[in-house]
Amino acid sequence: MKYSENILGTIEEVSRLFTKENEVVLVDLENGSHHIITKSDIIGSIK
Repeated sequence: MKYSENILGTIEEVSRLFTKENEVVLVDLENGSHHIITKSDIIGSIK
């Protein structure tokens, strides 16, 4: 699992963290909680 510093990154920045071996990204939200983003989430967000 890759880690992104915050959710404020663009879809392009977050999508670069995905690889063949890494299908989820853990995002650190500014309120101290975390969110898991999958490749499917990224695909769904651009529809």
